[in-house]
Order: sequence, then C-alpha cells, then structure tokens
Amino acid sequence: MASISSSLVLPCLAFHRAADRSTVLFNVPEKKAIDEVDEVLANKTILPTARGYVLAHDPTSLSTFLYSPQSRRKIDLPPLDLEGDQDLFVDYHCLLSDDPTDPSCVVLLVELDDPFILYHRIGDGGDRNHQWHEHEYDIGSQPYDPDDSKLLEKTVITPIAACRGKFYFNPMDEMGVIDFSSPDRDAGPSAATVSRWRRSTILLYFA
Repeated sequence: MASISSSLVLPCLAFHRAADRSTVLFNVPEKKAIDEVDEVLANKTILPTARGYVLAHDPTSLSTFLYSPQSRRKIDLPPLDLEGDQDLFVDYHCLLSDDPTDPSCVVLLVELDDPFILYHRIGDGGDRNHQWHEHEYDIGSQPYDPDDSKLLEKTVITPIAACRGKFYFNPMDEMGVIDFSSPDRDAGPSAATVSRWRRSTILLYFA
C-alpha cells in the first residue's frame, strides 16, 4: 500500500479515453484538467467504485491496483489476467465490501452480461490466496425474448450494491445476498436458497 503526497480537491470528474486507455481528471471548481494525476493512471483501464477509489488495470503488464484520486493512496492487488483478452475489463462492475484499508475488504468484479464473478480479499496472504478467485454461478434463467418463452438466458446478479460487508443484488423480482464472511477459507463457494421474499431470497456464501 502506497500513499502519494498531496490531495485532490473535490468534486472532480474522471474521463476515460478509450483510444489510448488513459484517464484525465477534471477539477470542477477550477474548470481545468489535473495533469499531474495522469502519471498514475496513464495507459490504464479503470473501473469506478462507490468508495472513492478506482480499480486500475494495465492491459500490458496485468498490474492491478486500487487508487484514490483524493488521497492519492495506491493499494496493489494481484495481477489480473482476463483469459488473454484484457479489453473484457470494461465489461465488469467493481464493488468494495468495506473501505479498502480494511484487510477484510473484498474486491468484487461482476460480469454484467454473464454469470461470472472475480473476487479478492485484500488481507489474504500467501501464494494461494494472493490471487483473484473465479466463480461461475447459477441462480436460474430468465426469458431472453419476451415473445418467445422457450428462449432463455442465465440470470445475472445485477443490479448489485455493497452494504455493511455484504453485496445485495436484485435480478428480476428476487433479492439476493453475497456474503464473504465464512471463516472457512478452504471450503470454496456454495449457494443456497433461503426464506421467501416476494419470490425468493438467494444467499451466496464464499470462503
């Protein structure tokens, strides 16, 4: 974890240029670009989070880190290789279970169109745990075409939001919860359907 001196005056806007994968921050009160931040995020693909950090990914070196434009804090994460196609990074939604300075914080990447997630717990150590974990889930299917009830597609866990260490999602008319608080880190992911809320409540546990 590294902290770069000085802080960014808020509010500001972040613009991602797809042509060269660079990012420009714009100071709203002063109405000008903040050039000195470019060095950190230059040539990176970025995803925003709701906690003031962006997830930055270098498609060449696969280097991945969280970065706070306000505090200039940089938190290194394991390299992320998206099966050889690094452009897929922009297809994910990034969420943080807690403040990333908390070692129990889980960084969650949710594929927006497919039933697939990636996750990493910041405080996990050792070679086995210092990596991104992949999980393909199955929470049912839904109609792909309203006019053809036989044509189905897998339901994905969107929209999704983080609250008090858990992740809540609302596909169709269901309420789902993803919980990474299992004390058994070697158990692997499991899923169960619990209680009824409208249709059902889906609870996913991850070690």
